[in-house]
Amino acid sequence: MAGLIITGGRIIDPASGMDTVGDLLIQDGRIAQVGNHNGGASGDSGGAGVSKTLPTTVEANGCIVTPGLIDCHVHAYEHVTPLGLNLDERCLSRGVTTAVDAGSAGTQYGNVKRIKVVL
Repeated sequence: MAGLIITGGRIIDPASGMDTVGDLLIQDGRIAQVGNHNGGASGDSGGAGVSKTLPTTVEANGCIVTPGLIDCHVHAYEHVTPLGLNLDERCLSRGVTTAVDAGSAGTQYGNVKRIKVVL
């Protein structure tokens, strides 16, 4: 199956402590390999690195490549008022994949809080 390679981006993964310039190979919707930008695979003392022959390549020089970010305090209230925000439009382009609405409805709804996960 065709994959995607993201090359030359600054890869930041807080869970593993990674902060390096490198390449990512994504296959079947999952990260299949992380490689150093100079061609060696992560955790590999030599090796071929990430293959750059895939049909889809994204050059990420000067960009940060990271797992989806979480915005734990938004006021979106989509489809209820003209001021409501579409979370897909506002969040995904900024790297936010999960957003928690922190009470856009105001005090009339008491302690009820709505959570919307953006995929």
